[in-house]
Amino acid sequence: MKLETMCWPQVEEYFKNKNTVVISLGSIENHGPHLCVGTDYVVARELAEMADKKTDVIFAPTLPFGNADHHMSYPGTITLGDDGLYMVLRGMVESLYVHGARRFVFLNGHGGNINAIAKVGAELNRLGAIASILNWWLIAPALNPAWVGGHASGQETSAVMAINEDWVNLNALEDYKFNGISENLPADSLSTVKFKGVSVPVPRSVDKITSPGWCGTDSPKDASVETGREILEAVADFAADFINEFEKAEIK
Repeated sequence: MKLETMCWPQVEEYFKNKNTVVISLGSIENHGPHLCVGTDYVVARELAEMADKKTDVIFAPTLPFGNADHHMSYPGTITLGDDGLYMVLRGMVESLYVHGARRFVFLNGHGGNINAIAKVGAELNRLGAIASILNWWLIAPALNPAWVGGHASGQETSAVMAINEDWVNLNALEDYKFNGISENLPADSLSTVKFKGVSVPVPRSVDKITSPGWCGTDSPKDASVETGREILEAVADFAADFINEFEKAEIK
């Protein structure tokens, strides 16, 4: 059920019998020169659309913006920052809580959103509610190791291709190379450097780590519509099954 298409008496009736709401969210940010800046948003929205057909709970409109501070050196990026995203989510859940929501499922499309979501979830739990976070890009490889993904790499590229191939331009793809902070502190991800075999977080602007703005062992060159459809369908099925089980769980 899409919240935006319901009349308020329908919403009122829903909360007489159920108390679950799904909030999907993404980000508008750099995804390399080959992938649309709305990747995190459009994938989260698509997964919400698919999961909605397999459940009978309310889905709030997908939030397009998130915390993308580390991508701001790339044109097109829009960020609420961690504090801004937290305030938006807090306003959303407080409103829904007043109306009767007690179970919240966050269907998340962007890693930078996790801290704000977790903070809101902890606050909800203190109020006698419960929240869960479904990070789709982490669920995918757990379902199938072949679907492992980086940032704007094959996994995300395939997912967007399955939604709309016009939003992908592989002709613009550039190879990436990680830039560390010294010879003995090489970068091994968009947020960490390696030292004596240990990954150590070193927050930096993405363009200082990999100028094309993407990374991953799964190359976008290997992306396909077919793989994207398989990923989306599997993750949407998992999300729907989780939501249905989450509804039955006792709130603690």
